[in-house]
Parts: sequence; structure tokens; C-alpha cells
Amino acid sequence: MENPFKQLPYRAMVILVAAMIVVTGTLVSIARGHFNIHNYVYGLTYTVACAFWVGLILGISYNFIAKLRRAHFYLFFTALILVGTVLGTQTASLIIHKKLYAGPRITAFSIVVSLGLAILAIANEHLRDNLSKKVAGLKETDIERQILERCEMEARMNSLHTKLDPQFLVNTLDNAAGLTHEAPKLAERNITKLSNLYRRALSLNNQSLISVREEIGLLEDYLELEGQRLGERLRHTIDCPAELMEARIPGLLLEPLLENAIKHGGTDRPLSIGVKVWTEGKYLIIRVADDGRGFDQTRTPFGLGLFGIQQRLKLIYKDAYRFEIESEVGKGTSVTFRLPVSF
Repeated sequence: MENPFKQLPYRAMVILVAAMIVVTGTLVSIARGHFNIHNYVYGLTYTVACAFWVGLILGISYNFIAKLRRAHFYLFFTALILVGTVLGTQTASLIIHKKLYAGPRITAFSIVVSLGLAILAIANEHLRDNLSKKVAGLKETDIERQILERCEMEARMNSLHTKLDPQFLVNTLDNAAGLTHEAPKLAERNITKLSNLYRRALSLNNQSLISVREEIGLLEDYLELEGQRLGERLRHTIDCPAELMEARIPGLLLEPLLENAIKHGGTDRPLSIGVKVWTEGKYLIIRVADDGRGFDQTRTPFGLGLFGIQQRLKLIYKDAYRFEIESEVGKGTSVTFRLPVSF
């Protein structure tokens, strides 16, 4: 917790000292019997002396105060006001070579006013601190919400762009057109599969988390359509235990990885893609690996697509996730997610 002392020297202490000099000086003068310039000089001397001792002790004990918790700091500061009052009284008496006051009435006034001003200063700083934290919390929450919404929107847009990518559409429709005479049922099936793929992607727009089963369904539809174009050059496996099919993960999390694997892994050579899901303790592990061309991690910058995935995971899971990428030129790429298990 931030120590209030960090704010007091610059704001609250200035207000406190100024108020003590004016108010306490006036009250001390009145408490001496009546208000006049002679008594007011006594009052000012008294309050300045008290403020001097309070400030001196605060400065000397800075390192000690900085380690105190808020409640302990308040107790220390209240005791400091009392000590400063006593020391200030004696100092003022030495300065004017005369007792500052004649009875307990002035002492009572001094202590009450000093404590009152101290309490007001501390209460003011406490309220300001709480208000600042609430405002900061609201701003942080609002910023995180906006970033999350933007990331989700961009993820949906990126996913739809993948499925509506002109080259992907042209390839899929060309393949279907070529089958209309030789295998009309297969052509119809491919077009239906393409339509279902769009429909299912659009249905995820308002969902942050979906089941592993739904995500795998999207992957299988996408891979089947690409398989019609690439034939035997594209091989894939999806390994997920039945008991993990209903686990919840961020929607459209894995499909962009398949797109990257096919796009950058090379369509002029055989390509194998594997998706595996398992658990380790309280974590769900998902790995997407391919044996494509790979890349040099020391030279290739972190892609915007992967950066967006990482930001979504950070906003949803905070620090309770892991996202690892391993790649080597000529040997392929592996992306591993380590997410908290949720059903």
C-alpha cells in the first residue's frame, strides 16, 4: 500500500502548516484573554515553533515512515503532533524569554486545534488517495475492456478474412466447379461445408469462450476444404480425449495457426499438421505443430496474428497462462498453449 507520507510533504503539510499558523495563532491569542498584536505574535511564534519540530521530525524519520502501513502512519503522525506541540511550546518560550501561556486553557486549545488539523489533513489525503485509486481502477478496467473487445473483434475479423480470403474462396469454388460434372454430390457437399464454416464462425461473434469440441469442428471443416484442394499433400491429426471436449477455450484460437501453417509451410510439398490436447494438473495443454519450412526465431519478428492471440490470452487469463513458440528452419513450427482448465 502506498504510504501517505509521499503526498504529505508537498500538499497536506503545506496546508497543515499554513492553517496552524493562522488558526492556532488566532486561537492562542484569544485564549490569552483578548486578541491583540502582542498576543498574536505569541501565537505565531508558538505555531511556527510547533511546525518546525513537526517538519524536522518528519524529515529525520523519513526512511522509518516510508515502511509504515497506513494505519500505523496515522498513529505516528498523531503522536508527532502532540510531541511537536510540547517541543514547540518550550522553543517558543525560549525565543520570547517568557512563558507563552498562563493556564491549561491555551494548552487545550493548542492540542485540540493541532489534532484537528492533523486529522483533517490526513482525512483529506486519505479521501484523495481512495478517489485516485478508484478512478485509476475504473480507467484500467475500461482500458482492458476496450482492448479485449478490440482483440476479440480483430480475431473474428481475421478469422472471417481467412475464410473469406479471395484466394481461399476462389480455390474452393474452383474445386467445386470442377466437380460439378464428375462428382456433383461432392461439389454440393463442399459448398455446403463452406457455408456451414461461415455460419459457425459468425455464430461465435458474441462468445469469448467456446468448447474444445466447437473449435475442433471449425478446424476439421477448414482442413477438409483445404484437403480437397491440396489432396495427399496435406495430412492432419487431431488428438483430444473425450473428457476434454467440453473444456472452454477462447473462440477462434487455433484456426489462424492452421492458416499460417498451410500458407507459410508450403503448398508445393507434403505438409503434416498435428493438434493435440491434454492436461497437466490444473492446466489444459494445446499444441499445434507442423513440419513445414519453419522460420528463424532470432530474425523473424513476432507476427501480428500471434501477437493478437497473446494479448487475448493475457486479458482473459491475466498471468495464469503460457504461450510458447518453437520453430527451426526446415523442421517446422510448434505452438503450445498452457491454459487454466475450465468447463
